[in-house]
Amino acid sequence: VVGRAGEVLMEHAAAVQRVRGMMVNEEPREATESEKLVDALVAFFANAARTEAGCSAFLDKGSLLDKIVTEFTRNPSPHLFDCWQHGATVLMNVSQMERGRKVILKKSDGILGKIQPMLREGSDIRRYGVAGAIRNVCFERDFAWWLINEANVIDTICYPLCGPEGFDLDDKQGMTPEYWLEGIDKVREPDAEVRMLLVEAILLLCASGRRSREELRKRQVYPVIKVLDLSEESEEVSNKIDECVQYLMRDEEGEESDSPVEILDEDALSHGKVLKPKPGESYDDVD
Repeated sequence: VVGRAGEVLMEHAAAVQRVRGMMVNEEPREATESEKLVDALVAFFANAARTEAGCSAFLDKGSLLDKIVTEFTRNPSPHLFDCWQHGATVLMNVSQMERGRKVILKKSDGILGKIQPMLREGSDIRRYGVAGAIRNVCFERDFAWWLINEANVIDTICYPLCGPEGFDLDDKQGMTPEYWLEGIDKVREPDAEVRMLLVEAILLLCASGRRSREELRKRQVYPVIKVLDLSEESEEVSNKIDECVQYLMRDEEGEESDSPVEILDEDALSHGKVLKPKPGESYDDVD
């Protein structure tokens, strides 16, 4: 089923590209039948990837994931129907499995670097799925140093958590200027579920060992989440922030440099995002 659905997706994805390639300008218009079908098929793959068997079948079709990532990471036009937005959910659900996380983390493919900018997109679906995928890959402790120091996930995670409040001069030492340069115009991530995933990603990086926690302190992650907590309306997110604070402020004296701290249970990965048709739509076997 996955293989046949993939063939149909490839066919209609080409049709979408042909239509968009002929457009002189991107004025608002109704979605084409091919765009609607691509949207439904990508949602189908997202749901299929919620199970181990479905995820394995999807990953076995490597070219299919490559196509979804390629199209998903094109700059989406605000005037056109975003038929690839559920690619974010595909990545989130695929990364429930270790195999899926390793695919996203494969340096030669660069998937992680391609999806990180999508966390700043206007689509709630895109931001939620990408935040979930980033949170999930943070379960891979062996990649923690690379995630922090080469993939620069700290800035990817912290930027959306920053708001218009600003930071004290001392806190800005070592902090990425982008966090505060926008001043009162800086908009914090509005979705509490996305904020939760990002804070959980910080917790997982804390859990990867003392060296990771030391690097988070150098990058001034503590002031970011401290200021976030002052305006956080979600009790669940605030509780997770408190856990972050306790681990970042702990006394590390006498501990082994790479001693892991258990913070999140990997069972948290078992609840993949389910996509359902909107009122008036029919995805048939999507759900």
